[in-house]
Amino acid sequence: VDEAHRGLVYEGEHVFPYSLPGGDEVVVSLNSFSKEPGIPGWRLGFIYAEQRIADALAKINEITIYSPPVPAQLLVLEYLRGGWEEWFKANVVAELRRRRDTLVKALRQHIPKVYTPNPEGGMFTYVDFSEVLEEKGLPDSVELAKLYASKGVLTVPGTYFSPSLGDRYIRLSFVAEPPERIERAVEILASV
Repeated sequence: VDEAHRGLVYEGEHVFPYSLPGGDEVVVSLNSFSKEPGIPGWRLGFIYAEQRIADALAKINEITIYSPPVPAQLLVLEYLRGGWEEWFKANVVAELRRRRDTLVKALRQHIPKVYTPNPEGGMFTYVDFSEVLEEKGLPDSVELAKLYASKGVLTVPGTYFSPSLGDRYIRLSFVAEPPERIERAVEILASV
């Protein structure tokens, strides 16, 4: 299970799959510090797994990268010991929730024909653009993403995530831009 977004929860609580009955015997949980506390690219993370699997993965890790960068380790140590996790959730998660709400509201207002889920966590929403594809006569989300890019808004075709369903979906991120730019991007999508 990829749990890189475990700390970015806007409603409810994250359920750790390995804590479910029997989960500790069958689940390998991959975790990253790139989303929380926000050190992407430093490749620092951890796993939860049965001991023999954890030992094997530790050997692979040692052979392939030897050690994660020391500055990243020190930063995460301070984050975990210094009480920064509470600050992160109170400030960063709250801001990301605001951006998520802006994106979902703008899509529902400006492009009501698309199915827009309201993600309870993470950094993206995965939107069904089936009606838009039909109206434009486009074969899939790749072509729609190209059209949106030509207008200055970058989106990610859903086919990159689900070959069977993604041909009609677009993944939209809400973390990198402030609400005003998110609103403007949706207005551009709607104009197309």
